[in-house]
Amino acid sequence: MHLDFFQVVCGPEFALFFEVPGWDHFILRLVNSQPSFRHAALAVSTLSRHRYFAPQQDRAPILSYALQQYNSSIRELSRLDHSRQSKVIVIVASFIFVALEFLLENYDRLQSHIRSAFAILHDLVKADAPESAYLRHALLCISERAMFLIPGCS
Repeated sequence: MHLDFFQVVCGPEFALFFEVPGWDHFILRLVNSQPSFRHAALAVSTLSRHRYFAPQQDRAPILSYALQQYNSSIRELSRLDHSRQSKVIVIVASFIFVALEFLLENYDRLQSHIRSAFAILHDLVKADAPESAYLRHALLCISERAMFLIPGCS
């Protein structure tokens, strides 16, 4: 149920957020192929779905499940090597983590994910990785929009 919600609602929202066609398909492909993305997607969709459909319900079990999925995602990412492909995966995972932190209203950690992603991107740029241009664009979009979404930052 939560993965379906991610595919129908959350995934397409990524494409709207980045204003780049195809991001939803890219994210959904990763959700279906990478365990870390599947866990992150479950966390985001659980919180997002709760926000849309049941905001008056007790949030504790929802929060517990979402955090459990979030931690599982981080554990999966920590198992990756330091290859270029793994760095790309970690950067893209940070996009989902930013959405998750926004839903959790953890704005300091949201900014921390953005800074960490930029640091990893710097390594990719130095290595002249072909993915660095579109990842840079996405990170700049996230960073710019985060300034408007975070209370007191606009």
